[in-house]
Amino acid sequence: MQQGDIKAFGQVYDNYSPLLFGFINRVINDHKRSADLLSVSFICIWQNRLSYDTPQESFFSWMINLVRPLILSATEKEANSTSERLCEEIVAINNLQITNVIQVTDKSAQNILELMFVYGKTSQEISLMLGLPEIIIMEHVRCALNRLKATKGNE
Repeated sequence: MQQGDIKAFGQVYDNYSPLLFGFINRVINDHKRSADLLSVSFICIWQNRLSYDTPQESFFSWMINLVRPLILSATEKEANSTSERLCEEIVAINNLQITNVIQVTDKSAQNILELMFVYGKTSQEISLMLGLPEIIIMEHVRCALNRLKATKGNE
């Protein structure tokens, strides 16, 4: 295989693909993704075939060490994707709760809460924008949060 023999590579695939698939699937725990990673792994093995040093390690150990970064990268991407989805769901729930609280307040309080919780403005920035003392801004926020606590307690 190291000399670029395709038949030898086919034999390597036939002999080692079940073992390598089992290893990948134990980490990934998804047959389709494991099969995809197995294909990518054998491409990587072919491209790096000259780096195998016979006396240093077993062939299977060399393959595992070669494809381990691919497997870890795939699991990290999945973890990041899951984290992003959870964060988006939490933000959506929080926005819905904030929107519900904003809707039950008077018009001036609605503007303040929207600026703070939807647009991320600080009480000092809102005070300057609306020309109101910061203490009034904070009082509107305190009342709205109390309403939110009360509605959460009633659910």
